[in-house]
Formats: sequence, structure tokens, C-alpha cells
Amino acid sequence: MRTPTLVWQLTRVQVLVVALSCTLLTAGALGASALVLRRDQDQSLRNLSTSLCNAIAEQRTESDLAVTDIKPAREELHEAAMDGYRLELINGDGFVLAAEGELAGWSAVARAPKETGCETARAAGGSWSRPLLYRACASRCVEGGMVRVATLDVMAQPQVRNATAGILAALPLAVLVGAVAGVMVFRRLLRPLGALRRAASRLKPESGMSLGVGARPAELAGLERAFDSLLSRLGASLAREKRFTQEASHELRTPLTILRGRLERLSRLGPEDPELAGEVEAALKDLGALDRLVEALLVLARSESARLPETPVNLCDLAREVAAQQTRADGPSNRPPEVDAPDEILVRGSEELLGRALGNLVENSRKFAGREALIRIHVEREDGKGVVRVEDDGPGIPAELRPFVFERFVRGAGDRHRVPGTGLGLAVVQAIVTRHGGEVTVGPAALGGEQVTLSLPLL
Repeated sequence: MRTPTLVWQLTRVQVLVVALSCTLLTAGALGASALVLRRDQDQSLRNLSTSLCNAIAEQRTESDLAVTDIKPAREELHEAAMDGYRLELINGDGFVLAAEGELAGWSAVARAPKETGCETARAAGGSWSRPLLYRACASRCVEGGMVRVATLDVMAQPQVRNATAGILAALPLAVLVGAVAGVMVFRRLLRPLGALRRAASRLKPESGMSLGVGARPAELAGLERAFDSLLSRLGASLAREKRFTQEASHELRTPLTILRGRLERLSRLGPEDPELAGEVEAALKDLGALDRLVEALLVLARSESARLPETPVNLCDLAREVAAQQTRADGPSNRPPEVDAPDEILVRGSEELLGRALGNLVENSRKFAGREALIRIHVEREDGKGVVRVEDDGPGIPAELRPFVFERFVRGAGDRHRVPGTGLGLAVVQAIVTRHGGEVTVGPAALGGEQVTLSLPLL
């Protein structure tokens, strides 16, 4: 499962916050608007019903008619009639005595109110999703009856419904715009973090390491300073380790040379005791292994720390030279390595170190594949790189050992006493190739044994 990015996590939180905020703001705005509209409509309806009550009362006083005479009330209601309004005169028992104005479905309203106040009435017609709603307010008159004024509920008016639908429809758009803006802002703010990651991935294990991004936000700047401090301490530790390896290897060379001279002199004197002569030969072999170890350590230290020359190196000539050196070292009884290479493929770097890397590969093939093994060196261009493949028809590297062959002092359990070596050959190869900006891999060969592939940037 893919790990979510920080931008995605922040965007998800921001979308939730924006959605919740917009929903609350919309609900609050709609609720406040509904209260204001309802209050204004009720106030208007109450004022109108109270005005009609007063006008009817004045008509009765001026005409001095009986209370049961509703003719003046009808006239007053008729004069005050308006489109979209229902005006009703209701007696104390709740019966409608006079009315003006027609509202669709209003006749289905069950009864007239016996108390004053405002209420919402659902009339016949409309639909389940859009019911026909009326708002009615009643005011009590002096004579004991009341006047009720009804009209379409403000919440059911098309303009209000359309405005509400528009606001609700704009809510997802607002969330989407907020999410897009959040992604853009988050990416811009997190750009220094990506620069820190890229700088860290480009670092090489050497002294004087630092990210060198110059992050602006205080938190990222503090993180960069902390990493630079850690890298400074790590670089100093690596420098001390390399210096110790170089100095120790150099210091070992002199006593080893003296010891070899004494043993060779003792061997030439020819001790009479055969057992002593055998011990001298064994000591010389052990000393040779120790020499190779010291030499490998020196090459490893130099390949990791020495400044590389910027000279062109012809991989094809290098392969032919390494093959010739191995042929001379093997002697006429061994099968010479084969070289398949064009005239010229140039890379940039140290010819000495690259020759040592390629020589280690050919020497390994000879040691582990045997004297009669076929060793083939193939050089070609591939994807803008110079590629060197060294393969043989020997037993190859065990599959369980392949992930660890480039580690230092790693050797197969069966090779420790059968094949001379230090376990540093492939580690030296990887260090040299890495310093040259390339990579090295191992895998089964078409010949049946092992294939080691060097890939270096072309000049």
C-alpha cells in the first residue's frame, strides 16, 4: 500500500475543515435569514390584522350598528383586499363571518383559530418535496371577534427557495476551490522540505557534508541546522576512519616487507628439517594473504577519499589490458580471458582505479571458476552509459549470498579454505564504481556461471 504524502494528509484535513466551516456558515446564514424573514413577515401580518380590527371597530362606532351586522366589516375587508392575501373576519366560536381574497388550497384548512398569534398552515396542493405552506396571523378585535390575515409562507416563496438552493449548490464548489487552493499553498510551503530531501539524497559520505538548502521557514531552517550538525559530526568520524585505515595500512607495509624478506631468506637457506621448510612455505602464503589485505585496504581508502582525475578512460583498451595481465599471471596452462569490445568507449575518471576494479572482477572469476574456466569481457554502449560485463562458466555465486557480496569481508563458507582472498575484492569494485558515478550488479551469466556488470556514465 502506498504511503500517503504529507500534502495529501494536509489537504484531506483542510477539506474536512473547509467543508465543516462552510456547512456551519451556510446553516448559520440560512437560519439567521429565515428568522429575520419570518419575523418581518409575522410583524407585517400582525400589523395588517390589527389595522383591520381598528378600522372595523371605527365603522361600527360611526354607523352605530349591531354587533351582528357584518356589512361594514365586509366593506372594510373588500377595501383592504390585496393579491396573494386572504383576509378573514372570525367570531368568537371560530367561524369565518366574512372573507376577501383567494389562496390556492386554503379552503382545505381545517378550522379557524380561537386564539391570536401566528402559525404556519399546510394547504391542499403542492407536493411532498415542495408543500403548499401559508403563514397566518390573527389579532383580536374589541367586539370579541378577530381578524386573520394569511399569505404564502415566506419560506415557501420561489425566490427564497431558489436562493437557498443556490447557496447549497455553491457549497461543494466552495469546498473544491478551498481544496485546490490548499493543495497549491501546501505544495509551495512544503517546497523547502522537498529541497531538503533531494539535497540529502545527493549527499556523499565524505567530510564537509551539509545540505546547503537555506530553508526559510523557522521550523525547516532549524531542521536543516540540526541535520548539518549531524552530518558534520558524521563527516568528521568518516574522515578519522579513512585516515586510520590509510595510516594503519601504510604502517603495516614496512614490517610486512621486512618479515617477507626474512622468510624468503630462510626459505633459500633450505632448512634441513622438512617440517620446518613446510612451515616457512605456509608462513609465506599467509604473508601473501596479509599483503593482499593491506593492499586492498589501501585501494579501498584511496577510492573513497582521493580526488579523481578528470581524464578520459577508454574502457575497451582497459578491458584488453586487464585480460592480457590476467593471461600473464595465469601462465600458458590456463585458458586466457576473451574480450568482446569495439575500438573506443570513453568515460571520465581514474584509469588506475578503474583498471583495479576490472582486474578484481577478472581475478575473482579465475579464482572461483577455475583454471580451465571460460572468462569473457564484453564492453558496449547502453542507454548513454559504458557497460562492462565480466562473465564465466564456473559455479557462480550462491543465490543466498548475492545480496551481501559487496559488503566487506564477506566470503562463502566453502571458499574460506579453498580459495585465497580477503573478502574485499567486490567491496573495492563497488567503491571505485560508485566514486565514478556508476553502479555494479551481479547475476547469473549466459555462460552458466556468474556475471558482474559495471555501468559508468559516458564521457
